[in-house]
Amino acid sequence: MVAPPNAGTPLTDEHYLGSLLDRLTNLAQLVPGCGVTDILAGVLTVMQHLAVGAFSGLEGIMSMNPSGPSLTEFNHGPASAASYRVVTADYEPKPGSPFARIVPDSGTDLVFHDATNDLVVPTTGSYDVPGAAMFPVADPLVLAASEGVDHGSYFSHPQVTAALLQWLPG
Repeated sequence: MVAPPNAGTPLTDEHYLGSLLDRLTNLAQLVPGCGVTDILAGVLTVMQHLAVGAFSGLEGIMSMNPSGPSLTEFNHGPASAASYRVVTADYEPKPGSPFARIVPDSGTDLVFHDATNDLVVPTTGSYDVPGAAMFPVADPLVLAASEGVDHGSYFSHPQVTAALLQWLPG
């Protein structure tokens, strides 16, 4: 599993989504004046109203709600004899990263209450779900913050490629 939301993600909570978009809108105002930032702030505001209003009807997203029925059912199923492997990361922008990489991390860290995450999934929640028969997964590959790997960049990282080739022979 690569960055699985086994314990869910706080981003599926309507309250947190609204807060995240509020923060991103506020951070966009910090960019020196140009018309693009005004447009971005407007787009984020519209996104907030649309997303918060429509969020509960998006079954795929709501299946990752930590307190929702989908994850409760999934994580409290019977144990399996299968061997599980997990790749996850603690994302932090590398020093010298552009503003566009720093802003999402800052907003997400507030939503995650500074718990390690890859911008979408809590790091620990990928491999450890208290009370679930399949967890914790032994020996997860946890990419350090210094690697700068976020939820969308796992498969381009050499450690991930090497681990997958080792775990999936053939």
